[in-house]
Amino acid sequence: EYINDDLNTPKVLAYLWDLVNEENISKNIIEKFDSILGLKLLEQDIIPEEILKLKEERDLARTNKDFAKSDELRDKIKDLGYQVLDSTDTSEVVKM
Repeated sequence: EYINDDLNTPKVLAYLWDLVNEENISKNIIEKFDSILGLKLLEQDIIPEEILKLKEERDLARTNKDFAKSDELRDKIKDLGYQVLDSTDTSEVVKM
């Protein structure tokens, strides 16, 4: 109904959110919504080996409290199109 209503995106997304929270929802339904809306919910980004190596090098710099090197590597990762997400004990990279 909401999709036929000039693709009322906010209502469609609210409906999709309700569906996702149901226990018996079919993955096929989510895939269909994903395809129609182009959300890419089910795609996983594969992080290139080069980025992973830079992340490991940065993690080591952080462990050694070499924050200048850590910042330099974070900026290099960013220049390559990835963002570093830090927490207290770990970090991860995601495509920007």
